[in-house]
Amino acid sequence: VVMPDGHPPVQGVGQGGASGAGFAEEFAADIKPYIESHYRVRSGAANTAIAGLSMGGGHTLDISMANLPAYGYIGVYSSGVFSINNDDSFQMQHKAALEDASQRAGLKYFWFGIGSDDFLLDTAKATVAMFREHGFDVDYHESGGGHVWMNWRDYLNDFAPHLFQ
Repeated sequence: VVMPDGHPPVQGVGQGGASGAGFAEEFAADIKPYIESHYRVRSGAANTAIAGLSMGGGHTLDISMANLPAYGYIGVYSSGVFSINNDDSFQMQHKAALEDASQRAGLKYFWFGIGSDDFLLDTAKATVAMFREHGFDVDYHESGGGHVWMNWRDYLNDFAPHLFQ
């Protein structure tokens, strides 16, 4: 389990100033290659999971859709595509992953969880609907509560048993 800081510094901006795209780039260029070269990990989608909560759920979607064949398991907790109701930039940026069914051939499990009182409930529902429209099999769970640690802890507990089966 690797838990990087989703706020990489940006030159001239300081800690916490990077965009989600900046973190996705850092993850692909630095974090994932470092893990694979410094730790004994199995390679391939069947052995690779990614999950995130809140902002990290957005990062999870950007990272996994940018290289979907590399991920067998995706977990999104209390998050979604924030632009889904305003524009289609996510769908344009990740067109190949969304429209080419062969890219998701190795995706074994795609899980979303959100609380019924979470301020991102509509965002999560719209995101799940968008993925389903593109043919993704999304396991969606709505719990009680809001955008809180207690839910995220339960979501990890619900998601983890589905990994690497």
